[in-house]
Amino acid sequence: MIIRADASTSIGTGHIMRMLALGEAWKDARAYKGGGVRFVCSSLPPGLEARLRKDSFEVSRIEAAPGSGEDLRQTLEIAKVCTAGTDPWIVLDGYSFAASYQKAIRCAGYRLLVVDDYCHLPDYDFDVLLNQNIGAEDYRYKGGRLSDQLLGPGYALLRREFRESMVNPGAKDADVGSVPLTVQRVLVTMGGADAHNMSRLVLETLLTIPDTTFEIRVVVGAANPHVEDLYAMAAGSPGRIDVLKDVRDMPALMRWADIAITAAGSTCWELLALRVPLLVVILAENQQRIACKLDEWNIAANLGWWHEWNDHKVQETFLSVSASRQRRLNMMERGRELVDGRGAVRVCRMMDAQGIRLRPARADDAGMLWTWANDPMTRDMSFNRDPIPWEQHRNWFDGKMQNASSRIYIAERDRPVGVVRFDAHADGYAVISLAVAPDARGFGYGTRIIRLGM
Repeated sequence: MIIRADASTSIGTGHIMRMLALGEAWKDARAYKGGGVRFVCSSLPPGLEARLRKDSFEVSRIEAAPGSGEDLRQTLEIAKVCTAGTDPWIVLDGYSFAASYQKAIRCAGYRLLVVDDYCHLPDYDFDVLLNQNIGAEDYRYKGGRLSDQLLGPGYALLRREFRESMVNPGAKDADVGSVPLTVQRVLVTMGGADAHNMSRLVLETLLTIPDTTFEIRVVVGAANPHVEDLYAMAAGSPGRIDVLKDVRDMPALMRWADIAITAAGSTCWELLALRVPLLVVILAENQQRIACKLDEWNIAANLGWWHEWNDHKVQETFLSVSASRQRRLNMMERGRELVDGRGAVRVCRMMDAQGIRLRPARADDAGMLWTWANDPMTRDMSFNRDPIPWEQHRNWFDGKMQNASSRIYIAERDRPVGVVRFDAHADGYAVISLAVAPDARGFGYGTRIIRLGM
């Protein structure tokens, strides 16, 4: 996998950090086939590059304006050298890669995953498109099939450290006993760059709330230019503020917090997965929809745009959330329902299943489908669990093939891997029946087959 993404003070570090999560999942899923990952970057803070290399990712630097023809040329040259003899993917995560850039990658013979946040281009060209944000299902992307679009927080990319730190991932109810009556510990995290120094503004607002004694921890990233300013502010407020730079164990820090104030970006999904109530600030256009949807769905409280900051409104919202244990419990429960931690795995499975195509069933498929139908696991998952005699299957299959209200499609990759059938009813709905070949289970093919069938 070749990942083309950047990080800097102006664009932040979110693109790189979520690609780190995808790279981890890719390597985990493909360990048995040598799933290497290389980052290609035109801008990358030294601390972040060191982080990638420490986590065993390769890093290549290019010197070109993001999205330019020279950028494309250098990226394809690196891909050609590094992926010879393999069946590679290129991943684009950034707002400078136009449809022409995307098309050129696909025309060069590479499969392409495009990561998007707010449908900002008039056209797209991709094999798979990912938008992990809440409300992404409302967008209408032009240039690719709906079956190839992964939309919503079900595909949120969480790094391994967060996935491993999720307590009882399947649980739907928060532990009431672990939630304090009022907030005592506040986490402030405004991304890896925080170009507008929102961390300071948040601290100033919190410190002016009368009769409060809560403890505050502020996270600053490798690209933050305001570190010294924040250190000085912390020194002037003994015991109340702790400024932490380049934190290695973010899950532990998030679990420490009773509430978090954060930019409305990818960090939201990490906090929600760990059941931390949120107040979100909009720092960029791609975050506006996230903040509004989270507030609308009562998952977080939206503090609005950074340049419209209102001390009184922020204090009022903070006090309202911090004083209501039930509201915070509701946020925690809704957040876990939204983000279950398996998004990166789902994306990798979709990419792995991308080679699947459907064809109409033929008469000579009858024997293969009979064998699949009588597999013990298939029978156990069927309405009728009894073994199916050949003559009964043959008559059933011939009837389905001749029935205008039925459609049977065989899913193939390098070989047949599954079947999906649609039986239409007169009252306007259809029943979908799916079977994955016994030797093709566990790779996420079922989802892909249903998508293609639809």
